[in-house]
Amino acid sequence: MPRNQPGARRQAIGPSRGGQTTKIHALTDLLGRPVVLLLSPGNVSDISLANALIDAAPATRWLIADKGYDAQARRKRLAAMRTTPVIPGRVNRNAQIQ
Repeated sequence: MPRNQPGARRQAIGPSRGGQTTKIHALTDLLGRPVVLLLSPGNVSDISLANALIDAAPATRWLIADKGYDAQARRKRLAAMRTTPVIPGRVNRNAQIQ
């Protein structure tokens, strides 16, 4: 699919190293069952959809995510929601995680 084809963005298709792709952002429960699924173009960063995933999720005590979701503002937001973030820090993080 050519990059500028109409509708590509609407269909969550975007360029990445492997060509035109779609990325699935998933939030699962404790047993690994999907609770929230969002699609984005392949060139969209994980962190840009993090708030949408959190907003669509039911209340939870812990949120486990990979370091692509590490951001101080996200940690503060989760703390305000009484959710404990279990997210490893990025290697370029300035402040250590407490």
